[in-house]
Order: sequence, then structure tokens, then C-alpha cells
Amino acid sequence: MSYSFPVLTNQEILLCLSELEIPATELDLQKPTFETAKQIYYSLVQLLVGVTREELQQPVFEAVDALEFPALHEESIGTLAFNRALTDLVLSAGIHDFALKDLYKPESGRTRRILSAVINFAKFREEKVQAYEELRENSDATQERYAQLQEANLTLNNQLRNIMSERDAQQPEVDQLERETAELAAKIAALNKEHTGLTTELESLKATDNELSDKVAKEKSHVDSAHQEAQRLRGQIVQSPDRLQRALTDLSNTVEKDKSAVGDAEKKSRELQTRLDTLSKVERDVQKCVNMMMEADVEMAKHKEISRSIKSAKSKIQANGEEIWRLDTEKQHLKRQEQITLDRMQRLAQQGGLKQEAAVAAVAAAREEKCAVESHNAATQARLAELEHQIRAVEQHVKDGRSQHRREMKTVSVKYGMLETKVKEYQQQLLSALPPSPQLGN
Repeated sequence: MSYSFPVLTNQEILLCLSELEIPATELDLQKPTFETAKQIYYSLVQLLVGVTREELQQPVFEAVDALEFPALHEESIGTLAFNRALTDLVLSAGIHDFALKDLYKPESGRTRRILSAVINFAKFREEKVQAYEELRENSDATQERYAQLQEANLTLNNQLRNIMSERDAQQPEVDQLERETAELAAKIAALNKEHTGLTTELESLKATDNELSDKVAKEKSHVDSAHQEAQRLRGQIVQSPDRLQRALTDLSNTVEKDKSAVGDAEKKSRELQTRLDTLSKVERDVQKCVNMMMEADVEMAKHKEISRSIKSAKSKIQANGEEIWRLDTEKQHLKRQEQITLDRMQRLAQQGGLKQEAAVAAVAAAREEKCAVESHNAATQARLAELEHQIRAVEQHVKDGRSQHRREMKTVSVKYGMLETKVKEYQQQLLSALPPSPQLGN
């Protein structure tokens, strides 16, 4: 298959060779010789094939050992390697009729045509190598980022397993606290019910106390009236001392009875007041217990919220794992694109018979593909940065959740101990404050 490429002038060839730092003159192109052509071709092979002069001279020891007289072939080995590398380069550049006479007996027209093809290939290779290097750098960066994300994901999974282990280890204690909280809630409900009955009884006792106070006030009024009556009677002169004596005796008996009733009433009033004060104190203690139970409920709610946060963190870590899997898929896609690009470069190099217009179109398509790949890589980098930010946020959230969980569990334990002590004190005070049932009946 023929390959169309522009045949350059000698000045254009010399300019391109000068840019490639290959020494050549106008005479070397007009009247080429074996020595001048060999030097130019040697430089092009080293530059475009990627082998050095030492590598070309290095023999294949397995092949040399197969020769009967290896010393006779020391110079021919390098020459054969150079001829093979030059032939491959010229064929890739699109010259399919290259022969050794173009090297050993070069002609001006053939040399100019071969150099034009190689220079055209060098320009095409320079564009493709740049795109290939960019793709390879992006692929290496993506692979490195993928490894970092895998390590971060492994760390997060380990942290999550540790958190779940701690949570499972603390779950029996939490269940025990919840059961004890339910028992305390039942006790407080019973105490509230008992408190309601005591409040009713207290109101009844207050009414009784008010009645007794009124009665005492009336008895005191009667006593004062009796004293006044006694004084008035003493001031009167009567004809019957016996009758007066009996009246005084009756009045004295009445006064003593009233005094006894007043003393009993005052004593009962003091007892009722003492019971009232005790019940008021008990009521305050019960209210404190209720408040502490409400605080305990709030702490338990916070604990449940932390548990939900841990579940949410686990979901986010799972989502991050899915994102890493997606990035892995994108990395594989980039590798396939890279391989496709390499295959395309090889095909373009082997199919050197394409026309110049097709080459220009391929270059434009490659540039568009490069722009698309760069845009895709930029989007991938942005997604990777966002994922890294989310992972750091999840790590901080899990760390904060663990610290808050420890603090709240410690606070719940302390408050539970205080609550248990208060309940025991309340029960003791309640038992000591309430008299036996027969006395209440009396």
C-alpha cells in the first residue's frame, strides 16, 4: 500500500535535521555517500527507535555462542542490528521499497524521499508521544489515587469494625440500663400514684387541722369567757356558799376539760404539721426523681441518635466503596483507552500508506480525543477530591460520635447511680414518715 507524504526540499530537510540536532550539509543531500548517510540514519535510529549505539553493538550472547568463530563477527553484529533497526524505521515511515543500496550506494532523490518520509513520521510521532505521555501520566495518577482510596477505605472499614465491636460490647450494658430505666419508670408511676393518694389524704388532714384549729380557737374563747365569768362571780355576794362552790367546781371541771381538749388538739395539730412537712419533702424528692428520669430518657435518646449516626456512617462508607469500585471501572476504561491509543498508533505506523488528508484528520481526531480525555480526567480528579473530602468528614464524624458516646455513657452511669440512691432515700423516708394503718384508723 502506497503512502502519500510531502517530499521536502533540501533546505526544509536541513532545517528539520538541525532542529533534531543532527549535523548535515547541502552537499550531504546533493551528493550523499555511505559515510554521510550512515551518520544521518544512525542519529535518526537512536532518536526515533530509542536505542543507543552501544545497544546496537551489544551482541546476543546465545546467538554468538552458536557461531563457530565469534570473533570474526564482532563488527558484523552491530552492522546487522543497525540495518534491521533502520529497515524497521523506514518501513514504519512508509518507504516499502527500501533496500541496502539506499544505505551503501545512496542517491540524491532516494535519500531526499527517505528523509522526507522519516521526518514526516518523526513529526507525527512527536504529536502522538505527547498525547501518549499525558495519558500514561493520568493513568498513573489515577492508579495511585485508587490505591490511596483503597487504603483509606480499608482504614475506614477497620475503624467501623472497631466501632461496631465496641457498640456490641456495650450493648448488654445499654440493654441493662434500658431495663432498669423501665423498672424505675414503673416504680415512679407507682410512687406517683401513691403520692396522689397521700396528697388527697394530706388535703383531708389539712381540712381536719383547720377544723381543729377553729375548735381550739373556740375552746380558748370559751375558757376566756369562763375565766371572766368566774371573776365576775367572785365579785358577787351570794347567800348560798355551797351553790357557789358547786358552780365554781363545775366551772373548774369544764375549764380542765377544755384545757385537755385544747392540748390534745394542739398536739394533733403539731403531729399533722410534722406529717405535712415530711410529705412536702417527700413530694420534692419525688419530683427530683422524676426530673432525673426525664434526664435519663434524654441521655438514652442521645445514645440512640449516636447509634443512628454510626449506621449512617456505615452507609456512607459503603457508598464510598461503591465510588471506589466506579473509579476502578473508570481506571480500567482509561487503560483500555490507553491501549486503544497505542494500538491505533501502531496501526497508523504500520499502515503508512494513508494519504496526507487522512493523517491530518487523524491528528485532529487525536487532539479532540486528547481534549476529551483531559476533560474526563479533570472531572475524575474533581470527583476524587470530593470523595476524599467526604471520607475525611465521615472519619471525623465517626471519631466525634465515639467520643460523645463514651461521655454520654459515663454521664448516664453517674446519673443512674444518683437516681438509685435518691430512690432508696425516698423509700426510706416514705416508710419512716407514714404511721401504721391502725393508728391512721384511730
